[in-house]
Amino acid sequence: RGRWCVPGHPPTSLPPAELRDRISSARGLPSPPAITVKLIELCGDPETELVDVIEIVRHDPSLTARLMRLANSSVYGRRRRTENLRQAVTLLGLDTVLTASLTLSLTAGRNLSARRSESFRARRWNRSVHSAAIAEILSSFAPSVASDEAFLASLLQDIGVFVIDLLEPDVYEELDPDGTHEQLVAAERRGFGADHATVGSVLLEAWDLPPEIVDAVAASHRGPSNTVDLASVIGAAGILADGVSGDVDGSSAVDEVASILHIDRSQIEASCARLDVMLAELASILEADAPTREMVDVLAEEAILLRQVQAQVM
Repeated sequence: RGRWCVPGHPPTSLPPAELRDRISSARGLPSPPAITVKLIELCGDPETELVDVIEIVRHDPSLTARLMRLANSSVYGRRRRTENLRQAVTLLGLDTVLTASLTLSLTAGRNLSARRSESFRARRWNRSVHSAAIAEILSSFAPSVASDEAFLASLLQDIGVFVIDLLEPDVYEELDPDGTHEQLVAAERRGFGADHATVGSVLLEAWDLPPEIVDAVAASHRGPSNTVDLASVIGAAGILADGVSGDVDGSSAVDEVASILHIDRSQIEASCARLDVMLAELASILEADAPTREMVDVLAEEAILLRQVQAQVM
């Protein structure tokens, strides 16, 4: 049935209107800071120019520093060092600048769930960061998906966990802190009536994020479909992130990702080879824990082994 299908529990049983009311009336929910709100507005304005973005960002030292670190990381593979904010914004683009701004508030927001243990909060944030890095790589298998959109949507796909914990803290009470993502989703649908993908999309819609990001987060648990789109990429990224962390069997994770993206299992080999350095750098920039080299190597080795077997058969 797949990891998205939880027997006896539909994807959501809470009426959409009631869900929106509960979220909009809740106190203590995360909200984007003023600078992020301005960047969201710029994203929706076709007349936005580079100078407009720079003028907003330059007033935020933390955001400026994060953008400089991203621009000079191996993620973008520049041989020449980025020396100033203008160069960084030009290289990264508006969507990535918005992502960097959101991650600053999300880094603080991951501590919202005070009822949960530090390990629970850290695991959720680690998964978000790992998924975002993986989604950027996997977007190459989906021609219609931009890598920066994949990164942002994947980073935000688990934000609904913190919302549910604030609205209904008992949902996660009996959950094993080291439980799988599938168990987390089952507990949410059983105890809250909606999973964190649905809840997160409602919150992101209230933040006025682009509809394509909101819709992709909402659909990220749907499983394989005929179309490989943004939701497919971020759903696949989450599964591979679970494989990298050891939460699920790595071989099964690779199989599921290949099925979702309609690619051959061996095509994931090159992607896994890039993950080691990329995940380590992004984890440092976004204040997460990098997965061990061994876990990343396991996925790559499995893909390499399969290719060798196929070559011998042929």
